[in-house]
Amino acid sequence: MAFEALQDMKFSVFSDIWSYGVTIWEIFTLANRPYPGVNWSPEFLDQLYNGMRMHKPSYATTKMFVTNFLIAIHETQMSVRTVLVLVSITL
Repeated sequence: MAFEALQDMKFSVFSDIWSYGVTIWEIFTLANRPYPGVNWSPEFLDQLYNGMRMHKPSYATTKMFVTNFLIAIHETQMSVRTVLVLVSITL
């Protein structure tokens, strides 16, 4: 779930973009569990806010990772996340 969904239970197109990135990550890891070994907790939320993110999937190229995963799931500010995804799609 997106940062804002975990923190404030806010769901929107912005949280959908985060979920898109996680889903694509799962596909390119052949269904690995996101954030393996980590359970939801306030500490996990703090780690996300402070920059903890998932690694590049082994079946994704660096370009795919940068344009699909990093942009979709690495930005905690919702509006910036949307703009970056739209830019990457047009490229």
